[in-house]
Amino acid sequence: MSEKKLSAEELLERIDELLNVLKIISRDLSEVSKSLKTVTVPSAPEVPAAPTPTGAAVTRGVEDVKMLFSKDLEDMLSFEEKGEFIVVKPRQYLGSDNF
Repeated sequence: MSEKKLSAEELLERIDELLNVLKIISRDLSEVSKSLKTVTVPSAPEVPAAPTPTGAAVTRGVEDVKMLFSKDLEDMLSFEEKGEFIVVKPRQYLGSDNF
């Protein structure tokens, strides 16, 4: 670094330049923020009722199917893998309280 002393006027000019650059950056960041908000915030969250496999068949194990049920309901059901299918049977009468 040089030992050159800057006058007060030169320092003020540099500060003004820095302020202008910061204003430009601030405007750009504001535009980016607005763009991101419009892209990432959907008008209504879309929740598919039931995922439907398209194309290749989706293979799920017993543990994957168990995760679809709440813990309380999972304890009342038995899961059995039969070939390509997973059979879910109630261990007891489930009643209307669980649905």
